Amino acid sequence: GAWGENRIFGEDAFIRAWMVDISSDHYELDLSTAREQLGWQPQHGLREDMPRILRNLKDDPYHWYSENGLNAARVSATKVVQANAEQHGEDDSPAEADSAAREHDNHMRMMHFQMLWVHWLVAGLGLWLATAPSVFGTFDQTEFSAAVQRVTEDRGLWAAATRSWLTAWNDVFTGLAITALALISMRPGNGWAQWANAALGVWLLAAPLVFWTPDPAVYANDTLIGALVIALTILIPMMPGMSREGMMDEGDIPPGWTYCPSTYVQRLPIIALGVVGFLLSRILSAYQLGHVDGIWEPFF
Repeated sequence: GAWGENRIFGEDAFIRAWMVDISSDHYELDLSTAREQLGWQPQHGLREDMPRILRNLKDDPYHWYSENGLNAARVSATKVVQANAEQHGEDDSPAEADSAAREHDNHMRMMHFQMLWVHWLVAGLGLWLATAPSVFGTFDQTEFSAAVQRVTEDRGLWAAATRSWLTAWNDVFTGLAITALALISMRPGNGWAQWANAALGVWLLAAPLVFWTPDPAVYANDTLIGALVIALTILIPMMPGMSREGMMDEGDIPPGWTYCPSTYVQRLPIIALGVVGFLLSRILSAYQLGHVDGIWEPFF
């Protein structure tokens, strides 16, 4: 552990690997020679000074760590708590705290009404999805490609017409549910409806695979609407259910960190990899479902 802390994490820790090997040894220093020949004796003792050291540490851990060359980020939570207590906090009167809370709630309410267009758009996507089976003709589809028929036989699946019919009714019911939940989400305080819509968006991404939909247009439509519903319900507007205290905190560096792990510099590589993985998975799934006869895929 000591070796890894120094070598792998690059921390200049006080504990060294060789110290661990001799940590169980006990040495009692003989200071008699120093006293007799130099007239020297220790000015401090642990028994007398330890209470003062501990008191200084408890009073201001962040300052104590900094002064003694330790990683102060490990106790930065104490600094955040002290700053919050001074800024918002513990010395404020109840009236001032209530006033700040009401001001924050009014701001969040105003922000909610400014983002109503998101819920209208989600409701429109739900209606689009509910009417898609009538456009694609998936209720009574009887003709399918040779690749779909081959997949049906190889996998021992239900008849392609049955799977098409199930996918169509799934789109109808899911689309109507998305529309209803989007309308419910327009009222402040109904964050649960946004989370329910996000769950339906995840279901739309999986439903074509669950039903082995034989229609490539249905597969493309469901995955597109599912991704948009997720983005429009919990990503573009503020994520519902966040605590008031967390939103009122103006700091952007979490306790225990020396930098913000949520900047776009940190997020963009993950987002880019997620988009690439999602697009590749759609192509591979289209081949597995029999929508295309073959693909170029060099990895698997």
